[in-house]
Amino acid sequence: MLHLHLVFLTVTALWLQSSLIGAEVERGQSASFSFKVLNAATKQPLDSFKVLIERELLGNDSLLTKGTNGSVECIVEANSFQPQSARMFMLKVAAKGFVPWLSGVLTLPNGAKTFEIVLAPDVPLTGLVRKPDGSPADGAWITTSEPMHSFFIRESPQDDEIKPRQGLGFTTLALGTDASYRLEALPTNSHIFAEHESGYRLTTSTQLRNEREIRLESWAELAGVLKIGVTNAAAGQTVGLQSLNHNAAPYTDYRTTTDSEGRFHFQRVPAGHYQISHQVETAGFGRTHFLSKTVDIKSGQKLRVQLGGTGVRVTGRVLADRFIEIDWKSLSQVMIEGVPPSVTEPVKGGRKYAIQFEADGSFQVDDVEPGYYLLPLTFIEPAAKSWEPDSRGLMAMLRTNATVRLPTGQTHGEMSLGTLIVHVTVPVESVVLPSLVVESPEGKSLDLAVQRGHTQIVLFWAPWSEKSVATLKSFQREASALSAGSKIVTRVVAVDGTDDEIKTALASAQWQGPVCRLRGPRLPKTIELHELGNLPTVLVVDPEGRLVARLQNAAMLRSLFEITVRQISANN
Repeated sequence: MLHLHLVFLTVTALWLQSSLIGAEVERGQSASFSFKVLNAATKQPLDSFKVLIERELLGNDSLLTKGTNGSVECIVEANSFQPQSARMFMLKVAAKGFVPWLSGVLTLPNGAKTFEIVLAPDVPLTGLVRKPDGSPADGAWITTSEPMHSFFIRESPQDDEIKPRQGLGFTTLALGTDASYRLEALPTNSHIFAEHESGYRLTTSTQLRNEREIRLESWAELAGVLKIGVTNAAAGQTVGLQSLNHNAAPYTDYRTTTDSEGRFHFQRVPAGHYQISHQVETAGFGRTHFLSKTVDIKSGQKLRVQLGGTGVRVTGRVLADRFIEIDWKSLSQVMIEGVPPSVTEPVKGGRKYAIQFEADGSFQVDDVEPGYYLLPLTFIEPAAKSWEPDSRGLMAMLRTNATVRLPTGQTHGEMSLGTLIVHVTVPVESVVLPSLVVESPEGKSLDLAVQRGHTQIVLFWAPWSEKSVATLKSFQREASALSAGSKIVTRVVAVDGTDDEIKTALASAQWQGPVCRLRGPRLPKTIELHELGNLPTVLVVDPEGRLVARLQNAAMLRSLFEITVRQISANN
């Protein structure tokens, strides 16, 4: 069953390796530290050294203080961090010719802390980088990073050739024609990543002290085609390839785009367990993975896959229970695989699918595999273009359920969820309509504000506006579909234009009903008072003369009529 509900949250995630040495203590305004530093070879105080700080773990060290004769004291002030930051940091003690010492992750504590440190003399790491066939890997790159920063390979889009890596605390070294390397002053267990067109290798400074030679593994390659339903995807669709294990060596995050035939290609892929997915930007959720599948890739393998192209096409339409102007087409949502209806939480890491809405709230989702799904819908204030603190946030919510099934032996199918009613949660304000006098087709004055006993849907338009004429045609279609007992009166009011211009426009729009006029010496003030300067505009006035809806997005005209009919039926 498909359960739909409203979600509004902002998530901030910070992932740190579990092997870090950390001190989590109560946050204060400052922290004082004392250092006692010895030379491991002589057991004597170190003549001189530096204390560096890496604020917010962003990979950039800055000098905190200098020490002499094996000791120094320093203070870390809260005002040296960005406002509202987590005030997390790491300290490093470094001296020329010695292996640096790292503190692990710290936060601002109250009180003092003393570190007793023994620095070992640095023995530079030297050796050769060799291709998988054993020959020297001339022109290879080596990238190093400190142990608290996991080694990530991110390429979006994937580069055509190997370039220097950029990341938290990364340092890169280009090798010459002899493929030899020399690495100095690396903290214990630093990451060392060697790469060449022929292959790659991720190792550590500790391992290299015993091995010296870096023998590369062959890159893998993955190519395939993305299908949406039974057809190949269009050009420019994003396909991602991500390691499923955050402890993967190295963790890989690649993105590329499809060509005109839906094909995609990843080169220089490390061996590992991956998720490959179609990725779409979704409102409120950022970049989300869809049509995902897992693949195991071996060193040197050339793998071919098809993504999508099987499952169920799920269709439906969302409709608010009260009119609220939502730009459905600008929204995209996420359908997430859930668990049986007795359990309300979604499966962690379940399948996900993109839901793209049309202007009238209709949607279509292709290639949905059989299962139970949750569909979070997110609606925000139309004026709030992003997740702003002053936005009301939640506007509407939807709760329903269904199960996606395929008959045994079939690989394709179609399922309609019908019309799903969205409950509007924010107050929909209505005001008494001020006097709005128009000229009837008979030439008499007609005050729309004092008409009682029925609901009025009134279109204000002008014959010189192509958008107005197109809306008039849609208005004709929706008005014609109303039943005789709907208790709705539709009116069309021309705000401008000569009789001949109006007649021509009415014929073009195939309008068959009467037309009122808005004119006279008070026309400018009337337009300003009733906000009719942007045409076309549709007003809905209830039987008590209250203005309950205003519409300027013509694409929502169908929804406006349907919601009005539903509200009248619910009140009878």
